[in-house]
Amino acid sequence: MSNILDDSKASPPGLWAECGRPGVYPQSPVVWCAECYGRLTEHGEIPRVCEPWDKDPTSPKERYEDLFRAARTLWREGIEDERDIIPTLAFAARFFEMPGLETVRRELAQAHASGEAWGEARSRFRAAFDPLEVVRVVDEVPIIRSKPFRLTAVVYQETGLVEKVLIDVYQRSAKGEEIRERYDALMSLHGASYEGGQGNIGWQASAGHLRIVVQPRAPAALSSLHEGMNVVNPEEKEAPFPAPDIVADMCEALIGSVSKGRGNRGFSFALAGRDRGRPVSSDELIPAVVAWYVGGRGNVIKQHALKPTVARVLNEELLYPCEKMLFNKEGWDSSDYRWKLLDRIAQPVLRVDDEIRKGYFGAAGYIFTK
Repeated sequence: MSNILDDSKASPPGLWAECGRPGVYPQSPVVWCAECYGRLTEHGEIPRVCEPWDKDPTSPKERYEDLFRAARTLWREGIEDERDIIPTLAFAARFFEMPGLETVRRELAQAHASGEAWGEARSRFRAAFDPLEVVRVVDEVPIIRSKPFRLTAVVYQETGLVEKVLIDVYQRSAKGEEIRERYDALMSLHGASYEGGQGNIGWQASAGHLRIVVQPRAPAALSSLHEGMNVVNPEEKEAPFPAPDIVADMCEALIGSVSKGRGNRGFSFALAGRDRGRPVSSDELIPAVVAWYVGGRGNVIKQHALKPTVARVLNEELLYPCEKMLFNKEGWDSSDYRWKLLDRIAQPVLRVDDEIRKGYFGAAGYIFTK
């Protein structure tokens, strides 16, 4: 099977990040500097990483032709869910930098049209871009949904036994029952056992991300209950994990999206999506996401001088043809909620964008044919 990537673009550009700082983490063909990598590892915040294409002089009209097309399709289909809008637009926005995505789109469109290979194509897409999944294809535009959580089993290479399970929650809509089912299936897949009497569950909350770590038991050194006991080394013999019901209850309490207690006891503040407050309509969200990309992948949030150009491009290429409310041509209308929305959507967009980049320069090149 041939790789869909252009090898000339896939090699890291040396030891220096595009911002001119020393690189510490290569994510081909992008090299992250220490500041960006630190924001990810220390705070869980996805940075706007400098990329080789940032200085490309191609006009936004040509560069984001597929993005405008996807936005028009979302409006025409009446799609309102943020979980569909952001990943669909993020995928379409990357066709200029990642031309191999055209291969992915073509194979998805062909499979969706025939129906016979659609299930297989969806599975391959999930394998390449998890936690994203393709829902359907409309006029050759893949409608992509962002899943609210992901489960990963970390396995000891020497023994094949499960060391721990990572539950990464991205959205408030994640439910304990769904996590319980996935956890139970993952345990069965790896032949791991569980019981309710022991285990270790830890967590870390950050912007747009809640990571829950499930392990067989607390280390002996941290628990007086294990004094005098012969604690099993999980690298040599399997130790039981917490039961699915306990994991589900703990996750639901941490997420806080269904908290019935006084005040918010969970970490829903850290997650994308909403369970209360003003809903965002597609007439606001779609232009905001498109403006985020056209405005230098989020640079327009702080570089206000970019707003007039962004407003003109969106008016001409998207809003006027779709008969939607135009931006002020000066780009400075402080009452326009779409500009204010840019900052709120930045982390959800960056997280999806990062998953697309990692998948494209990772598994996708070998999962999809040329």
